[in-house]
Amino acid sequence: MIVSVDCAIFGFERELSIFLIKRTNPYFKNKWSLPGSIVFEDESLEDAAERTLYELSGLKNIYLDQVGAFGDPKRTKGARILTVSFMAIIDKSKYNLEPKVKNRTFISQTNEEELILSGKWFKLNEMPLLPQDHSEIAHTALKFLRQKFRYSPICFELLPEKFTLKELQDLYQAVYEVQLDPSNFRKKILKSNWLVELDEYSQQGSSRKARLYAFNMVLQEQGDEQEFVFDF
Repeated sequence: MIVSVDCAIFGFERELSIFLIKRTNPYFKNKWSLPGSIVFEDESLEDAAERTLYELSGLKNIYLDQVGAFGDPKRTKGARILTVSFMAIIDKSKYNLEPKVKNRTFISQTNEEELILSGKWFKLNEMPLLPQDHSEIAHTALKFLRQKFRYSPICFELLPEKFTLKELQDLYQAVYEVQLDPSNFRKKILKSNWLVELDEYSQQGSSRKARLYAFNMVLQEQGDEQEFVFDF
């Protein structure tokens, strides 16, 4: 049995999107798919996922979390491949994603050289039907992201270093596809110790300036993040 990794990369910049690639592999030809790769013999699953993210999107040192395994015997044609899925999240404004390795040896089924043609962000509601079980993997990763948002401050990986409460609310609304009352959202999010109020204001938008906030890095350094369950 061959083991692979597939990565669902979610990015936020006013809306939540997923990054897909198109490649010449005959099993994915002319189709958008998740970035993925075979796990080499000398690699851990995490190392393989990190290498795949760099090769196929140029990403390094970002938030990455293992989601689950997909091993249906019929998920691939030819050799059986079990894949372990990962979720990565980024602030889209900080990155210009593009493949770093345009050509590489694809060893799982064809032993042929593979060309990465392009990469593109898709809005979640405009994501095309993906080959094999990649659509299921992507939706499972999204469900995993929503679960993590309820009790862990990973939301700050998707935001600039300094942000307004409206930007934070926009992110929650994009992830959960809901509309939230601004007053209630503000009360709930400020109950946590995740935020640090800054003596700075946003210069964007209307003439009314909005206060900026930042993630409480002291909590992260101490490993003492307060659990915060966000219920709508």
